Amino acid sequence: MTISTWAGVAAATALVFGMPAAAGAHAGPAARSASTARTLGPVLHPFVRTARGRGRVAGSLHSANWSGFIDGVKLSSSGLQSVGAHFSSVSASFTVPQLSASSPTNSSNAVWTGIGGVLGTGGIVQAGVLESFKNQKNQTYTPIVEDYPNPIVPLSEPVSPGDTLTVTITDTSGSWTLTMSDSTKNWSIGPTDISSWYAAGAFVAPDTQSAEWIDEDPFCGGTYCKFATFSPANFSAVTDTATSANSRTPLETIIVNRFGQAEVSVAPSSIGSTATVGGAYDSFTVTRVSSSRHGPHA
Repeated sequence: MTISTWAGVAAATALVFGMPAAAGAHAGPAARSASTARTLGPVLHPFVRTARGRGRVAGSLHSANWSGFIDGVKLSSSGLQSVGAHFSSVSASFTVPQLSASSPTNSSNAVWTGIGGVLGTGGIVQAGVLESFKNQKNQTYTPIVEDYPNPIVPLSEPVSPGDTLTVTITDTSGSWTLTMSDSTKNWSIGPTDISSWYAAGAFVAPDTQSAEWIDEDPFCGGTYCKFATFSPANFSAVTDTATSANSRTPLETIIVNRFGQAEVSVAPSSIGSTATVGGAYDSFTVTRVSSSRHGPHA
């Protein structure tokens, strides 16, 4: 599929990543250097919008890799533009989707919340769960944090399908911190400075013009991973804090394959007032609606 990029795609494709790692690769404490973190396999990626004329499906915005909601941007005749908001926090709870036995071998899915990555003027801070499928007996569900363009860092806490995770990312006096908890398994981490997971001086501050709640088809080796089939991902307790009124832009019915068919749907089509500076928004659900071709690069 031909794609148009809205943020640093070339930087990501220049990195070399393997296929989804086996379960043993995720064991042990969180990685503390970029070289160690890179062994995880798939990588989360900036927003990539589908090229015009391809993937004509319902929804106000189409993407080749993200589905969910973006806050802080608007569509115009010249493309995506900032509404002038700057975000200092983002949070959500979500259920960990179950990968289906119909998923293709070496496929992946990721569910996360974060700040940045849409307009391409800085990094992204994002955290959630990376899911990898090799076969029915080898599925991995790994809590992760990433400061893009730095690689993903796997966290050592256990996660299973059906768990409820809560992720909060906050700017605390210039330090971006992560708090994550699993209410099903009763563990929590943080608040922890995200830069502490990387080598000294490696942290890249996020572009604060957008906040997101996303289900993503990750990248493997510079192109899309095979997109796994999964149970619905339910997002709740959706919040952010911005410096001015902002505008949620839904990414509904997106991740389209080369035949122009939608791979994912998002409902409802709106999650709250567009005049809210900060607060709680409505819940929403990301549903995998097509599994016959497993994504644009299956």
